[in-house]
Amino acid sequence: MASPWWPTGRRGASIINSVFHVTLNLIGHKMSLQDAIDAPRISLTSAVSTISAELGIPFTSVDAFRSLCCTVNPSEIGSVQAVMIYPQTGQKTGGADSRREGTVISLPRSRNP
Repeated sequence: MASPWWPTGRRGASIINSVFHVTLNLIGHKMSLQDAIDAPRISLTSAVSTISAELGIPFTSVDAFRSLCCTVNPSEIGSVQAVMIYPQTGQKTGGADSRREGTVISLPRSRNP
């Protein structure tokens, strides 16, 4: 049985973190595509022990990061748009991030070259 695949994109500096979080949420937490995109994120993108964390990350996690090593700054991380395609059925579903402006649409594929 073929697994679904999902082209995912985002612009800007935290592309790897944002796409990683969506992929982790889909595979590891079995979230729907939209829930995986909407879930809060954390990002460590510098060598100076600073973590960016979105609202929704549990306070216990934020406090643990602070006590271990890091300054934690509230921040908005990324804006992901994605489409999930199920190869066996051809079914498509899309998800758009509400953090910034964006949308996902599916257009019929032309059969003529």
